[in-house]
Amino acid sequence: MSLLEGRNVRQASHEVYVKFIPTYQVGACVWPVLQMINYTLVAERNRVVYVGICSLLWTCFLAYMKQLEAEKLAREMRLNKKLAAEKRRASQSLPLAIQ
Repeated sequence: MSLLEGRNVRQASHEVYVKFIPTYQVGACVWPVLQMINYTLVAERNRVVYVGICSLLWTCFLAYMKQLEAEKLAREMRLNKKLAAEKRRASQSLPLAIQ
């Protein structure tokens, strides 16, 4: 999609690098739950409609992820990694009696 927007291959690959993991994580959490609901609670005759609605919502989420600015998302990811590393260091530096 980025190539169709006129971006070069480097920019498109950077966007995939930044956005793929967060998108995949959401999908890995959402779809199993939706399918569990589909097979346990939704009547057999309504399953196609249910999955169609879920797919529409998933497509809306993908469009949202696409419109996010890759650089802003990359900065947020670096900040989150930095905060997590600082939190780990702080918890490791506490005396054992306090932990």
